[in-house]
Amino acid sequence: MGMGSASAILMLGAILAILVPYLYSELRAKRHD
Repeated sequence: MGMGSASAILMLGAILAILVPYLYSELRAKRHD
């Protein structure tokens, strides 16, 4: 495992940490309708 793969995994984790709560709230909002 090189630095490239490690930074790629960290970037993926950061994106998921931002997207998951957003998508979750979007789905909950649609379900409430």
